[in-house]
Amino acid sequence: MPRCGRSTTIDETQPPSHRLNVRLDRDRLAPSNAALVRRIVALCPEHGRHPAAVAEARALLPLPAAA
Repeated sequence: MPRCGRSTTIDETQPPSHRLNVRLDRDRLAPSNAALVRRIVALCPEHGRHPAAVAEARALLPLPAAA
């Protein structure tokens, strides 16, 4: 599954400082991380996926146990 459609594609011809601009679509930069998360959540069903619940994320990632 692509991370966020085409929006996270890195253009190697651009200087590193310009590669950090993550776009929601061709014409719009993401205004926040929350906007990116909303986009990814919306794309999940198109790829037969769902956002991980807290317990699923902890099982997938090397995170410390919840306090």
